[in-house]
Amino acid sequence: MVVINRSKQKILTWVCPDRMQDSTQKPEAKLLDQVRGKIRLKHYSIRTEQAYVDWIKRFVLHFGKRHPRDLGAAEVEQFLTHLAVAGKVAASTQNQAKSALLFLYKEVLVLELLWLDNVAQAKAPKRKDRNSKRTNRSIHDRRTPVNANFLC
Repeated sequence: MVVINRSKQKILTWVCPDRMQDSTQKPEAKLLDQVRGKIRLKHYSIRTEQAYVDWIKRFVLHFGKRHPRDLGAAEVEQFLTHLAVAGKVAASTQNQAKSALLFLYKEVLVLELLWLDNVAQAKAPKRKDRNSKRTNRSIHDRRTPVNANFLC
């Protein structure tokens, strides 16, 4: 949509519902393009770029395509909690989503959020102790099968 501002004799173009922009200025890049640009500027891995962009897309779509600038810490906490509870994702997956959103807010949007105290954490799997199955058998005993029948 093009609107002519007769008082300034400039053509204004419609960029987004809440803001008009002068057509003589370079149009603002789309959010995901800004994210990609910042990631490449910092020389992150291409896989990191793909993962972060995907998480940011999922975050935006979760809230009905609202711009993240209009969302705050409460929405970020809600999304991360949703991943853990309804999505049943692993703890590392939730941490990756959290890192992507932190990158978005700190590096791209340059916004500080009061953060993430109320996020339900995904449960990290319990690790087995590698030494728990070892017994105190001698070296000789380990070479021979446990149920060996030596008597014929």
